[in-house]
Amino acid sequence: MPVIPVFRLVPLLHLVLSRIFTVGEKRGHFVVTKEATMKHRLFFALQVVLLAMMGFWGPAHAQNPPPTWDQILPADDPGGPCPSNSSRFTCVMGGAAVRDNETGLVWEQSPSTRTFPWSRVDSQPNPPAAVYCNELNVGNRKGWRLPTIQELASLVDQSQNPSLPAGHPFSNVQWDVYWSATTDNDTSRAWFVDFTNGVVSEDAMKGAANLAWCVRGGQGVNPQ
Repeated sequence: MPVIPVFRLVPLLHLVLSRIFTVGEKRGHFVVTKEATMKHRLFFALQVVLLAMMGFWGPAHAQNPPPTWDQILPADDPGGPCPSNSSRFTCVMGGAAVRDNETGLVWEQSPSTRTFPWSRVDSQPNPPAAVYCNELNVGNRKGWRLPTIQELASLVDQSQNPSLPAGHPFSNVQWDVYWSATTDNDTSRAWFVDFTNGVVSEDAMKGAANLAWCVRGGQGVNPQ
């Protein structure tokens, strides 16, 4: 038997209560008595309760709010190559990936050390970085992609070297340039992050061979 959500019952309950607690009418004028006043107060209190129930069990409550970008969380790494819990980072998919709790994005725990062009280049044996990520299987899951420049830059902590948050649970991250999926206004170039020093720049030719760190979740950009 299907369950009717509480917020859909509110209009019906409101009608029933209004019928029950309507103040008696005498000769065309409402009779204001102590009993009528108490009924009005009870009616008002029940309306407040019903509205609170509607807010709590309504459609908005049924969904978890999406992660926001307004948090600054410390790594708090308790030790080990991939801690099971951390204020900022949480290992998921059996340790094959890491969720950044600041952004809700899921990153490869150990990105590839191979290099890729941004766009296809006949002289290079590896596919474009975006193709590599689109075809990737990590933790027995597809759905990976090349991150936007904003997403990739969200991992940068320029006070560290390499420029990742202290105590991060990642491994195999190189002191080098990583592609983003964001192209420059000059369509022959694309944006990147250099994790040697945390530099974010658009000055990379798309035919160059750079690293790729794939991400899961978020919105991404097209084309990929």
